[in-house]
Amino acid sequence: MSVLRPNHIAVVNVRPAYDASLAAGVSSHDLAGIGLPAAVMCNPDGAVHGDATYDHFEHMASLPGYADFVQDSVVRHTFGTLGVVGLACKTLDTIYEALMCHQRFQHLTNQTARYHPTVEGQHLVFREERWGPPRPGLLYVSEYTALVALQLLRLATDCPVSAVALHTRSPMLSPSLRSMFEAFLGAPVHVGAEHTSLVLDAQVLLMPVRSADAELADYFGTKLHQAAQFEPDEPEVINQVRMAIQHALATGKPTADRVARNLAMSPRTLQRRLREHDVGYAQLLEQTRRGLAERYLTDRTLTLAEVAYLCGYEEQTSFFRAFRQWTGETPTARRAALTTNGSV
Repeated sequence: MSVLRPNHIAVVNVRPAYDASLAAGVSSHDLAGIGLPAAVMCNPDGAVHGDATYDHFEHMASLPGYADFVQDSVVRHTFGTLGVVGLACKTLDTIYEALMCHQRFQHLTNQTARYHPTVEGQHLVFREERWGPPRPGLLYVSEYTALVALQLLRLATDCPVSAVALHTRSPMLSPSLRSMFEAFLGAPVHVGAEHTSLVLDAQVLLMPVRSADAELADYFGTKLHQAAQFEPDEPEVINQVRMAIQHALATGKPTADRVARNLAMSPRTLQRRLREHDVGYAQLLEQTRRGLAERYLTDRTLTLAEVAYLCGYEEQTSFFRAFRQWTGETPTARRAALTTNGSV
C-alpha cells in the first residue's frame, strides 16, 4: 500500500462517483479536466487530490439530475471502495469493532477528512471533520459521504439500519435533493449545522457483521498495522496521538492543544496519558515527523521542498537541519541511498 499524501483520497474511494458520472453521460475528457484523469482512475492504487472531488461534485450539481447522480454514486459503494481498510472491517464480529477499525486506519485511504463515531445518550453520531473552506463542493461531498456510511452499514449486517437524522452544513437543499436524502435515510435532514453528522440508534453497535471471519480479520489486521507503521505492542493512545499529529501536520500547526482537541481530550489529559507511557508530546512529534520524512523520501514525485512542507516545516533549511539531527545525513543523501539500494 502506497503512502497517501495529505489532502488526497484513494481512487477506490472516488471510483463510484466517477462511474456514476460516466453513466450519467459525462465524458471522461470532462472528468479529466476536473482532475480525475482516466489513467489515474483505472489505477486501484492511485489517489487524487481532495479539491478534484469537490470540483467533481460542483460540476455534477450544475447539471440536471444531481439527486439521481448522488443516489447512484452511493449505492455503487461496497466495502471494497474503502480498500483494504473496508475489507478488514467486513471480517470483524460486530459493527462496533468495524467502526473502531475504520476510525483507526481511515487515514490510509482518505486524507481529506476524518470521521468520529461517538455515543451520545441513545444515539450513535458520525461527526465529520473535513479540512478547507466550506466551498459548495466540500459541503456536497460531506453530505454524500454521510449517505455512504449508512450504505456500508446496511451492507455489513442482516439487521435493518435506518438513520435518526442527518445534519448538514449546507444552508439549504433543493426539494429533489432533500426528498432523495430523506427517502434513503428514512429520517429528516436538518440544514445549517456546525458539522455534517449522521445520527443513528446506538443499538447498531451491537449488530453482528454478516461476513465475520476470524482468520481473515487477523490477516487484514496485520496488513493494516504494517501499512500504518504501527508498533505491534505500542499502546493504543500512542497510536492515536501519532495519527492526530499526522493530520495536524497536514492541515496546520501540530500543537499539543490542537491534537488534544482532535482527540476529544484536554491538553492536560493528553500530557497525563502520555506520561503514563513515559513519553512526551514533543518526543512523539519528532518521531512522527521523522517517520513521515522517511516514507515521503521514497516517493520521487515529491520534491524535497514538498517533503519538508508535508512534515510541517515552513523552511526547507529547518527540515534539512532536523533530518541531519535524526539520521546524521541529509535528505538528499538518504534519497540517493534509497535509490541505489533499489528501494525507490
